Amino acid sequence: MAAGKIKTVVVLVQENRSFDHMLGWMKSLNPEIDGVTGDETNFVGDRAVRFSDRSEYVDPDPGHSMQAIYEQVYGTAFVDASATPITPPGVPTPPMSGFAQQAEKERPGIGMAETVMSGFRPDAVPVYRELVREFGVCDRWFASNPASTQPNRLFVHSATSHGLVSNDTKQLVAGLPQRTIFDSLHDAGRSFGIYYQYPPSTLFYRNLRQLKYVGNFHPFDLAFKRHCREGKLPNYVVIEQRYFDLKILPGNDDHPSHDVAEGQRFVKEVYEALRSSPQWEEMLLVITYDEHGGFYDHVPTPVLGVPSPDDIVSAAPFFFKFDRLGVRVPAIFVSPWIDPGTVAHRPDGPYPTSEFEHSSIPATVKKIFNLETFLTKRDAWAGTFDCVLTRDTPRTDCPRTLPEPVKLRSTDAVEEHTPLSEFQEELVQLAAVLNGDHTKETYPHKLVQGMTVAEAAKYCNDAFKAFLDECDRCKKCGEDGCYIPTLKPSLPDKKNKSGFASKVLACLACGHGTTFGPSRLIFKITATTESDTMSLMGSDDHCSPVPYDFKRTGIWDSNALSNVRDIRGELRSFSGTEVAVFLTGVVASVKNAHTSNIYHEHGSTKNMASSIAPETYPINLHCLHIIHRNFADFDIILKQQLVNGLCGVGHIHLALERGLQIRETSGHCRGKSQQMKLEPPK
Repeated sequence: MAAGKIKTVVVLVQENRSFDHMLGWMKSLNPEIDGVTGDETNFVGDRAVRFSDRSEYVDPDPGHSMQAIYEQVYGTAFVDASATPITPPGVPTPPMSGFAQQAEKERPGIGMAETVMSGFRPDAVPVYRELVREFGVCDRWFASNPASTQPNRLFVHSATSHGLVSNDTKQLVAGLPQRTIFDSLHDAGRSFGIYYQYPPSTLFYRNLRQLKYVGNFHPFDLAFKRHCREGKLPNYVVIEQRYFDLKILPGNDDHPSHDVAEGQRFVKEVYEALRSSPQWEEMLLVITYDEHGGFYDHVPTPVLGVPSPDDIVSAAPFFFKFDRLGVRVPAIFVSPWIDPGTVAHRPDGPYPTSEFEHSSIPATVKKIFNLETFLTKRDAWAGTFDCVLTRDTPRTDCPRTLPEPVKLRSTDAVEEHTPLSEFQEELVQLAAVLNGDHTKETYPHKLVQGMTVAEAAKYCNDAFKAFLDECDRCKKCGEDGCYIPTLKPSLPDKKNKSGFASKVLACLACGHGTTFGPSRLIFKITATTESDTMSLMGSDDHCSPVPYDFKRTGIWDSNALSNVRDIRGELRSFSGTEVAVFLTGVVASVKNAHTSNIYHEHGSTKNMASSIAPETYPINLHCLHIIHRNFADFDIILKQQLVNGLCGVGHIHLALERGLQIRETSGHCRGKSQQMKLEPPK
């Protein structure tokens, strides 16, 4: 039984390629695979276009809207639902004849018909070639519906798109409400983890924005290989790729115009990390694609006996009942419980019309982990792929490494400064929900208008970091695990140019994820010299030094800045614990008190601090400069100059690295160099 063999299911869903396009020519390696021979043909008018093996780097992206898919599958153009039902009656076997004509019509004169009627030679995708030889492939796995990326990705973990066949900004703001396989696993006491490289698209599910799930998100680069190595992968692992193509971090999701070689390198990295894990003998990896991306496939898409997941009908103009599947896509299974060269065709059930499709993932996870209920009627109908786990004992001869990918693009990333794809726009709009920008009048369309890929990647990264910071704040404040954090807009509208001081004071009163207010920015400064204390130069009017015991008193609390005076400068941006503010003037670090007035009164440091906490002494600053340098890397320089800066001393330079992890720093006082470190309090 699979339940006894498999304790970790790993899911990787790539982007926008059909089975014939990626794996069709694997038939030359294994004749059992329902692939291509080169005799497959589409027509553009009277011109026949045969399927070739010359696919390499694809640019531009072929059409794959619901209208385009209709023409690709049925060979005639979609008009509207009243004239042309989106599921035509009396057509039990779609002819799959319109790929070439639709591609040529959408982008005439640049050879798109030949582009969509081509596939990769096995040697051009050597990582897949090796996996198909060594493990299993499914040659009858379909997209869950004949639509684009997002509706199909939603099926992967919830067996429904909740009526979506395209982008719906209202739904993005609210989050998709359906129950997911993550909820089922959580309720059953099972674990899951989402390893992301950009803000995870799984946050389109509203439930995953809850505080109780924030700890299930892990940066792929920092956590995945470590968790593999330490044997700490959860029961259900979702790996999200880089959806943006940058020069330093190329897109690796296989979405045209991204280089498939980067996707091959990504799959190789994932496999080799899993293979080296002590959990390897209890793993099952499934690699598939969300939809076909406009590329040809010869296997007719199923249109009979497909149940609607939840009886929701999509909006106009399609009024789609979710009663047929999309185009066939690649699916590869990897596990030491799979014999080399395994090919899965049509499933044996649970119904006579059952097929493998994205809902097979939650259906199989339910079966392996003995979860209580199905999510929808669709995963109850879909075939489960535990059928490929046929061995009685795990193999010991699985390859430890996979071949090096073949670079198919001659240049570096070319997409960095280009407009966004539809899915990239949706990711930006999701990010705007996370950081609060969805409340601005620029949402949703003006927000992405003119935005480049590089700008979108940065925006999404910053927004997700702000969301995580707000989650952390809410958890510290004791919010319930089902609470979904919300933020105010991260950036002011361009037309709202009110004064800097008013903006700061508004932030003090706000408390929605800003540095000031309830989201407290507190740093504990600890001396690392042999002495437990160190004296830094402050002064009163008579220039007598003021000592600070950093083991006990070195705390700067942003909540104390409730009466800020003499502030000049420019508010740039801030969110969570990321600060990009330039302050000049005298800043009080005690509530309702001006630093210079305290010193003029010759008050003791203990009295100065009494309004914050017993025996907590603030660091009083004459000039506080928080200078935004490299926001993308969270590289911020915090320069503190002590009150009055006597004798040319009293400068402490504190360099902050990613996520407020602190580098080694130094302070200079009375000619002595002191080593210090800055860290958030425990």
